[in-house]
Amino acid sequence: TEKWTGDEIDEVLEAVGASVEVGSDITDCTARVNALSEYTDLGLEVLAEVLRRPVFDQDKIDLAKVQENSAISRRNDDPQTAVRREFYKIIYASAPEYARHTEYATIKAIARDDLVAFHDKWFRPENVQMAIWGDFDKDQLLAAIEKYFGDWEQGSTKVPPLPEVNYDYERKTYYAEKSDVNQSNIRMGHIGGYITDEDAAATIVMNNILGGGLGGRMFNNVRTKEGLAYSAYGRYNQFIEYPGGFFNYAGTKSESTVKAARVMIDVIKSMQTEPPTDEELRKGKEGYLNSFVFNFDTKGEVVNRLMQYDYNGLPDDFLQQQKEAVEQVTAEDVVAAANDKLKPDSMFVIVLGNAKDFDQPLDSLHWGPVVNVDITIPSGEEAEELTVTPETLEKGSGLLMAAVAAHGGLDHFKNIKAVASKGVLTLKMQGQEVPLQIESVWRLPDQNRTVANFMGRQMYDIRNKEVGWKTDQTT
Repeated sequence: TEKWTGDEIDEVLEAVGASVEVGSDITDCTARVNALSEYTDLGLEVLAEVLRRPVFDQDKIDLAKVQENSAISRRNDDPQTAVRREFYKIIYASAPEYARHTEYATIKAIARDDLVAFHDKWFRPENVQMAIWGDFDKDQLLAAIEKYFGDWEQGSTKVPPLPEVNYDYERKTYYAEKSDVNQSNIRMGHIGGYITDEDAAATIVMNNILGGGLGGRMFNNVRTKEGLAYSAYGRYNQFIEYPGGFFNYAGTKSESTVKAARVMIDVIKSMQTEPPTDEELRKGKEGYLNSFVFNFDTKGEVVNRLMQYDYNGLPDDFLQQQKEAVEQVTAEDVVAAANDKLKPDSMFVIVLGNAKDFDQPLDSLHWGPVVNVDITIPSGEEAEELTVTPETLEKGSGLLMAAVAAHGGLDHFKNIKAVASKGVLTLKMQGQEVPLQIESVWRLPDQNRTVANFMGRQMYDIRNKEVGWKTDQTT
């Protein structure tokens, strides 16, 4: 920033155990400061500097470009991620902003002046809301906010309305070739809805019955009954600001690709003709209601949600209204929601895999014309100017060795026999954030044991050299 270099900001925050983070998503940007109460003033000052007076050092821009180009080069390594990306490009073809991804050429085209202009245009107080929680004196806090943000000059550009999604339901098959895999990744579906839809609560329950993980119809039929996939699930996403997407996924061996796709289609159709059993309805509701308490883990979560509701014009008690509506959902409501929201005869199927190993040609699925999708990453020629130089290698090595020295030297690292970690992974389900407690132990060099605790269920992932074992059942 104009007042501190990046390293100085790190030192200032580290000295008081504080943190400042900034991140951007498709429709918004967030900035957070977390500090002990006695350092509230300092935290607000750093936050104000980062938000209002960033310098955009060229070396930091170059580093960000290298990181982004590295991500581009690896984006097809995970087939499931690749098929997800292509699925949403089809869903949001009329509003590609919602499925945009970078290329080497688009990263190269960004200059420092672009970042400065973007910041100057959009980072203005009229576009900002602030949520605050913790141990503080209200009057003193408001005075500090006035001190660091009170003279923030307003701009002249309001954030424009988000692009509208114009979706045409159609029956079509897409194929993305990836010849170095022996498994097909299948996604099928169409556009989704909004959390404010009249039948949103029934859709939540329907979604849990259809594809809500263990016990869902998609899992039970594709994996348990037919044995066609290790992973099979579906989700009807309902967003606040733009429509979500309805998708169903299965990863199956290449030799059962078309068979698995047919089973998936039949399962989706069953939602419109086969009312849920009492057990399915109970589990469909509990999948939402049992995780409802996790919406109130922290005051910060509550306050941020209230701010989001206010930003989007929703009532403060929207979540409570949704919960009460879910509790009242009947089997008839689920069937009605399925017939209203799902278009099983007018959805598209996308398969990423190795066609020469398929059990049948994709056109035998008789699901509209087969369209080839090119996932080839455009030439990296544009990234040549960002290749590693002796100078950057030397600087990076120096930073690494400084970190090693700060931890007692290289000999300390050589003596490490095992590493343990414990943390929380937050899953977003039906607009809720659900914590997944994870504990892992690595015995170097090639043994590890990971246990994930999720809503009373323990899932294990164990590896001993070349042998591994994995389960998602309670044991």
